[in-house]
Amino acid sequence: RDVVTIDSGNENHPVYLLGLEAPSIDVECSTTEGDLRAVIRPEWSPHGAARFLELVDMGYFDGCALNRVVKGFLTQFGIGADYELRTKFRQANIPDDHPPGPKIPFEPGFLSYAGSGPDSRSTEVFVVMP
Repeated sequence: RDVVTIDSGNENHPVYLLGLEAPSIDVECSTTEGDLRAVIRPEWSPHGAARFLELVDMGYFDGCALNRVVKGFLTQFGIGADYELRTKFRQANIPDDHPPGPKIPFEPGFLSYAGSGPDSRSTEVFVVMP
């Protein structure tokens, strides 16, 4: 079953769409230090989930380094190793998500996008560290 679809109306930059009813999606990641699993929850962040899955699908994160580590705070990645892909997404920001219901916790192990203000997220993601 495929919960990700491409909006064919935009040929220059396809948009991945997820229904809010989409279940959580597991993404398996391999690193030089071992494997990890990211659980993507589209209902928490529809735009963020769609962008993350789009990047995974196209191999954007392949060869990507952990470029920022702040002990006890975060580990950040998302500067793509492929110059053409990195350039394509440099200014391709997604709008902020405002999910209904209680605020999503900011706890160790959670993923979030790095940004510099409202609607400024594109490819850089961080993991909240213990």
